Amino acid sequence: MKRKLAIVAFGGNSLLRPEDRGTQEEQIARAKQAARWLAEIVKHGFHMIVVHGNGPQVGNILIQAEEASTKIPPQSLDVAVSQTEGSMGFMLQQAIRNRLESVGLAGDVVTVLTEVEVDANDLAFKRPTKPIGPFFTRYRAEALERDLGWTMREDAGRGWRHVVPSPKPLHILNIRTVEKMLDVARVIIAAGGGGIPVVRGRDGQWRGIEAVIDSHAPALFFLDIHMPGVNGLEAARAIGSRAHVVFVTAFDEYAVEAFERGAVDYVLKPFDEGRLAVTVDRLKERLGARPGGLDALLESLTQRLAPQGSPHLRWIKASVGPNVRLIPVEEVLFFQSDEKYTRVVTTGGEALIRKPIRELLAELDPERFWQIHRATIVNVAHIAAVRRGLKDQAEVSLRDHAETLVVSRAFTHLFKQM
Repeated sequence: MKRKLAIVAFGGNSLLRPEDRGTQEEQIARAKQAARWLAEIVKHGFHMIVVHGNGPQVGNILIQAEEASTKIPPQSLDVAVSQTEGSMGFMLQQAIRNRLESVGLAGDVVTVLTEVEVDANDLAFKRPTKPIGPFFTRYRAEALERDLGWTMREDAGRGWRHVVPSPKPLHILNIRTVEKMLDVARVIIAAGGGGIPVVRGRDGQWRGIEAVIDSHAPALFFLDIHMPGVNGLEAARAIGSRAHVVFVTAFDEYAVEAFERGAVDYVLKPFDEGRLAVTVDRLKERLGARPGGLDALLESLTQRLAPQGSPHLRWIKASVGPNVRLIPVEEVLFFQSDEKYTRVVTTGGEALIRKPIRELLAELDPERFWQIHRATIVNVAHIAAVRRGLKDQAEVSLRDHAETLVVSRAFTHLFKQM
């Protein structure tokens, strides 16, 4: 049977957020939160490779080194990266193993110190641009340039920072080992911080080099058309012809147009494993070819997605377990309130928000969302049928959802013409 593999990547801020004090206990708690969701992927039969960022953690190591510089010689950046691969890997590895065991899933969880080859002649070494570590005074920055040969640059008036090269990654040295470990390990944590940058010297020996791996050239992007902030269309426009694009959307008409006019493929929400397998097969056929232009498609979709008239609520910020999820309103089947919370129900599950029905009603598009009860708002596009209920009430059944909604007598007039 073919192994199912999931690759999950998250940033260093996932374990150490800006509002945190930066303690070890905080990071362990964050690792436990991440493990709960990672275990859900494993429960569905996947082996998994976890890749994580390390920016805040490396920054803290460099601050520690600076504070202790008069007593302990500082470590080089490549060693600092390897330290975070080990420490963060340990926290994640322990949290994931404990979570898997608690839900009855067996399998090893391992962390791999991952070396990534870069070219010593990469132009990035002549033009370092990546700021790392603490802010320094001008006097201290000049001393570091003089004594250690660092390149220092003023950062937005906040002080001076060490800037380092960000060369292009060429090859993961121990990639074969990682592949073989998948035969026995359920979860592998690898390439933390992009990997430890190494070069081969003229003597044929490998050595670490002071740089960071954050310059990548992916061949493929999955882009949700309705992403918050920079949406999928804006992201695709920035990517241009540098990579293939697969659009993710909840709307059939957008998906079909995207496929017919140049995108490699589309994926509809909610996801279907069989349809995703078809997408993967198409990707294998196309990845060797040069990406096509998407200008005409992007212009068409941009016009169709442009807001008409007064703006309405587009995203719901909701709690799902310990996390906060952004839910596009078009994916919502219905909202339903009790005394304290409002349920946000989609085909993929449900979440909770504190906003009451009356406030939601004022922000939602009235053409798409109807109040059918003092505690319920329904997305009209997801109504499958309306039938007469008891005592002059009505009942609404929904597509792809078993729950039936009651229409109170005050709102039955909405369905007279349906």
